[in-house]
Order: sequence, then structure tokens, then C-alpha cells
Amino acid sequence: MTAVLDPAGEHGRLAELARYDVVMDREEPAFSDVAALAARIFKVPLAGVSLVDSAHVWIKGRHGVDLNCLSRDGAFCSFAVESNQELFEVVDTRKDQRFRANPLVTGQPHVRSYHAAVLVGQRGYALGTLWIMDAKARPLQAGEADILMALGAQVVRLLELQYRSAASGLPARSALVANLQCALNQARGGSQACRVAHCSRLLPSGDCMSARQRKAARVGFVQLRNLPLIHSLYGHDVGRQVVQTVAERMQQWKSPGDMLGQVNDASFAFAMFQGARRDDDRLLDLERLLSRPVQLGAESISLGCSIGLSDSADGAGIASALLDRAEVAASQAQPVARTTVRIFDDRRLQEAREQARVERCLSECIATRQVQPGYQPQVDVVSGRVIGFEALGRLQHDAEGLLLPGHFLDTALSTGQIRRIDMLMVERVCRDLAAWRERGLPVLPVAINLSRESLLHESTIESISTMLEELELPPSLISIEITESGLEESADLVNQRARDLKRIGLRVELDDFGTGLSNLDTLRLLEFDCLKADRQYVHGVSVNLHTAALLHLIRNVSELFGVRLICEGLEDEGDLRWAVKHGFRYFQGWYFSRDIDADAVARLLVDMDAQPPAAFANDPDALARFLQRP
Repeated sequence: MTAVLDPAGEHGRLAELARYDVVMDREEPAFSDVAALAARIFKVPLAGVSLVDSAHVWIKGRHGVDLNCLSRDGAFCSFAVESNQELFEVVDTRKDQRFRANPLVTGQPHVRSYHAAVLVGQRGYALGTLWIMDAKARPLQAGEADILMALGAQVVRLLELQYRSAASGLPARSALVANLQCALNQARGGSQACRVAHCSRLLPSGDCMSARQRKAARVGFVQLRNLPLIHSLYGHDVGRQVVQTVAERMQQWKSPGDMLGQVNDASFAFAMFQGARRDDDRLLDLERLLSRPVQLGAESISLGCSIGLSDSADGAGIASALLDRAEVAASQAQPVARTTVRIFDDRRLQEAREQARVERCLSECIATRQVQPGYQPQVDVVSGRVIGFEALGRLQHDAEGLLLPGHFLDTALSTGQIRRIDMLMVERVCRDLAAWRERGLPVLPVAINLSRESLLHESTIESISTMLEELELPPSLISIEITESGLEESADLVNQRARDLKRIGLRVELDDFGTGLSNLDTLRLLEFDCLKADRQYVHGVSVNLHTAALLHLIRNVSELFGVRLICEGLEDEGDLRWAVKHGFRYFQGWYFSRDIDADAVARLLVDMDAQPPAAFANDPDALARFLQRP
């Protein structure tokens, strides 16, 4: 790219440099590595990477040089950026009137030759140079100019990676942290220079605020939690458009004095310095802004963002620590399809430590495939028989023991490991079913709850089908439970996956019915074989008229669609008596049995088969005693 280096473009050049939010007086190890490489290739004692602002040449990477800043007046690099050339050469400084009086020429290190690749930014302006200096006069040899310019191009790429997000053009994490630290230092001392690309004076201008105004910083971390799901559902191109939309909304929300950056593909960060009351109002604005769906063509895509906050007033004066605390707070938010805000405090720190422990246990269980399904019987009180089981996910950790979903489910969802657990669960259930069949036991169907992420993943159906074929297992022995709340978004995709499941012979059950927002039209499109009333509509039904009315309504829905209704979470004898009196037939819950392991299921199948067919017909108490025997 040809640089735009004429003096009339100086304002644009400085604006381009400011776009990177570079902290000028900090050496960058990556740039020094390039400088050392250039010195080695060209066999010269001095090399460096310099950025040139309105008054100074800042040496951001260096080899053989102790300086980090020079006046721009008469500097080699200043002439280079003004040269309107991509390669700037001074073969013999003693014969060049511009440099013969330069202190670097007349004194140590007695520079005799200078060669520089001009660093040209994305918008075509010269930002600085990658240069080499020698104590002897010398021209570049054949091919050396190409090498120097190639190294210069790499420096520009490093500059982009180090300071700018390619997706949004916002400052990257390192640039945001460096500038925030500069602001925090000013707030503490009020006398430290803020040497960012657009400011080398004591106090910044433009977007920066005075030390007097910077009493405290509130740092926010915005995490787009459902981006992996968006990638799975719509593809990475759509995912990138969603991220770009979020970036644009945050830029619209940003006020003068704020800092804003993109931390990684799915996360942004900001810092505010306005004052608590004003900050609270603005956070509400941001929450509303990020809660709006992204409209891309005919698709309306919901954003599941979480915002974590930390305050420098709480004692943290280290920018990276503030950002880490805000990230911890964001990670503790529940995975929901709306924007939520959480503030970092000691409780969040303890939660973060606990989450780190659970993440470690989770990873170890997955690596060792320690998935242990707990099988809870489902019963028919009219026939007095067990009609099937639901496989409840458990993880067996060597040190922590048995982990229930309440311990690991949220972490598995937030860390993207839920699908690996789901597929290990499916495999274990299938292998247990195959083992029971091989023993000649009267095997009953097993229901498995798939997360929305697993259900919508493009390879899940094929993986289950392949597993069934390898184990020669009839698909009718497997039911897949779909949680009703999962229908709230992407109903068409969920319905398609349900049809795919039924196409390969599996049954589909709609779990936790009554907890979501599904309308009858959505249910009409979903092909399901069973409805499961959530525990909240079963527990206490005998004493609560509203609960009873809602359970009757759910039964009407099941009858409308001609499917079986299973009442989950039955624990109380009074609730059972009420339900049986009102014609409810199928139940699952602790009143009859807790979940049991695979060996206990095998014994139950043998013992149940040995009973007369009507041994427990219309006698739920006898059935419960039979199931709960030692």
C-alpha cells in the first residue's frame, strides 16, 4: 500500500495513529523481537520499531538501543514518515545535509547509515518505521529492501493484532488495559503523563478526562454468552454479523470519556468515569440496548449477554485486575436469553473459585468418561407396572465423589462442555440397554434429556443413529426429552430436529411442560409422543386450587394432542391421592423411587418380571413399597 505522507495529511496521519490507542512509552516485546531479527538478518548493531506522533519519536521495540523517546525535530524517523516513500534510505549520513549534525551521527553511536521500512496503517497513513542503523556507510544489497519491507509489513500486522480487534476495529484488550492503567495512575497521583497515541501531554484530550474528574473507574465486561449457539444454528458468517452489531451498539452507547474495547471474539469491555448515579442510568440503557434482538434478513436473533462490573473505588488500582474481576462477575450470570448485570464482590470471588473447582472436576470427568446415569422409574398406577426410566445425569469424580446436575449443569453450559456430557450420557445409556438385552432382561424404554445446544448441533442425530446401529439397539428403546423452554427461540430448528429424531425411530418427550412460553401453534408443529408436567404443577396439587387448575389444563393439552402425560416430581401421598382420584395415571418421583444405578435397574427388571401381571394394579402404595425395597 502506498503511504499518504504529504504534510497536508498530518492531521489524518495522527488520527490514524490515535485509532490504535497505543501507550507510547511502553516497550512492546513483540516489536523488540522483530528488531532483533532485523539486526541479525542485516548484521547491524542497531535496529528498532518507532511510532511518530506530533512531537516525538517513540521507540516501541529496540535492539542495541537504550532510548525510548526522541524529539521529532531532525529525527531520522520523522523524515521517513514525511518522505512519501515505502522505503527510506540514508546510505551515508555524513554526506546528507539533513543528518550530518544529528547527535546520533556526531556522537555515540556514530550512525553512518539508516534504512527504514515505513509502517503504513490500514487507511494508508504512515505511522512510524522499522529501521536499522549501522556504524558504517552502506547501501542495501539486492533483495535486502524486500526483506526489510516484509518485516515492516509484519510489524503492521502485529500492531493490528496487539491494539485493534479485526472484527470490530475497537481497541484490543492490551490497548484497553494499558490506557485504563494510565487513567488509574492519574487518578491516584495526578502527575503521571498519559502518553497514548493521541496524547503525550500530562492530561489527555478528546475522549480522555482530567485527573480531577477520574475519581474512580467502573469497569464492565460484556460477554455474548450464546455466540457458540448462534454459530451452530446460523453459521459463522451470521455470528460475525451479530458480533459486529453488538460492537456498533456499544459504540453508539459509549459517551465521551468512556473507554471501550473488544477483548475476544465474544466479549467486550468498557470503563466509565462519570459517577455512580449517572453510571447506573447508563447501565440500564446498555442492558436495554443489548437485550434487543439482532434482525438479519428474516431472522430475529436474540442476544444472551451478561455484564460484569468492578469498581476501582473498591481498592483495585490495577487495570488488568479490574477487568478480570468484571469478567468473573459476568461469568457468574445464569445463561439466559436476555442481558443481565452482576457486580463483582467477595461473594463473586468465592463463586469464581467454586466455579473453577467445578470446571476442573468437570474436565476430569469428561476426560475419563465418568458419566453415571441415575435411572428413575416411571410408573403406571393403573396397571401397577414400571413403564420406563428417565436417565438423570451424574458425574463420578475420583476425589469429589458423585456430582449431581445442580453442581455442574450451569458450569457445563457456560463453558460449552454440555454437549460432550450429553453425548457421553447417550452412549452410556445405550451401552446399559445393550447389556440388559444381552442378559435377556425385559428391557424398558429410557428417556434422555438433551440440552438445547446438543439438540440443535448438526451432528447429534447422526451420532445417536450410528451408536444405535453399532450396538444393534432398537431406536424405540430411547426417548429424547426436549425442554419446553427450549422452544422459545428457533422453534423451526427445534421442530426439525424433533422430526429427525422420530425419522430414525426415537420417541420425543416434551419435558418440564408449563415452565416455558410455548403457544399452541408452536406445539402443533412439534412432533412429540409424551408430555411431562413439571414438578411445580404436581407438588402441592392436593392443597392448592391454582396448582390443581393448571395441572388440569396441562392434561387437557396432552389430550388435545393425543399423547401420554407423565406427572414429574411426585413426592407427597396426598398429592398422589388427589391425582389418582382425578384420573391421572402416569407418575415419576421420589414417592415411588429415587434414581438407581444400572445394576439396580437390572435387578428391578428381573423382580418386576417375576411378579404377577396385576400384582400392583390400582395399588400405588404397594407399587411404591415394591420399588423402595432394599
